[in-house]
Amino acid sequence: MADKKDPKEEEKDPKEEETGAEEVAPTPTGDESAGPDKDFVEYVVKSIVSDPEKVSVTRSVDSMGVLLTLQVSKEDMGKVIGRSGQTAKAIRILLRVIGAKTNTRINMKIVEPEGGEVKMGELDDEAEEEKGSVLDEPDLDV
Repeated sequence: MADKKDPKEEEKDPKEEETGAEEVAPTPTGDESAGPDKDFVEYVVKSIVSDPEKVSVTRSVDSMGVLLTLQVSKEDMGKVIGRSGQTAKAIRILLRVIGAKTNTRINMKIVEPEGGEVKMGELDDEAEEEKGSVLDEPDLDV
């Protein structure tokens, strides 16, 4: 009689026993605007920027995966992108980890704010206004 096994043990999936992991249910398709990935990006970016009220994250799902679109104020773009893009790259890597848990591909797009693009000559004009004319400076003796 000790040889009988519990019927529940026989129904287990052999793959589940090997890995010890359970299948994670994907994000419900009815509510595409919420998810742990969106919450993560909002939390991290709002912690970095100086104007957290202007942080906006939208989430859309299509056949390629999840696309998070991030919008911040013009002054905070440098903080979000970081030197040589390192901060944005780190956020994207962590999003890849979150996506691996749910078996989805997550991409993040940072939208450039209106007026964020510098036109040719715009910086030169501002610099001249601040400095004044080069002719106003005294001559240097060499």
